[in-house]
Amino acid sequence: MKIKTQAALTAAAIKKELKSIGIKASCRSENFSGGNSVDVTIYDQSPENIKKAKALVSKYKYGHFDGMTDCYNSTNRRTDIPQAKYVHIQHEMSREFVETILSKINKHYNKSYTYS
Repeated sequence: MKIKTQAALTAAAIKKELKSIGIKASCRSENFSGGNSVDVTIYDQSPENIKKAKALVSKYKYGHFDGMTDCYNSTNRRTDIPQAKYVHIQHEMSREFVETILSKINKHYNKSYTYS
């Protein structure tokens, strides 16, 4: 039986929940001295879906780092879901997605922007 780390459980939970609302994502977990993290990448999403994803992912981070005091503050501890110390989310766009957006912009503004 393979035992999963808390960060791996968090990554799996995030990916499952994002998938349930139709957002394609990859989630990678990492464990290190003093903590763990989950990196979430979502692909080809609208601004509304990006906001939804950021809100959804925020509950999986159990606190935040305060640079002024050089301390990590546990402000969001929950026992009903797995959590990680740091959770980062980023959005990536495929070439096809960018070209679709540019096409709509070009049509609307009568321009000819290209993706290079």
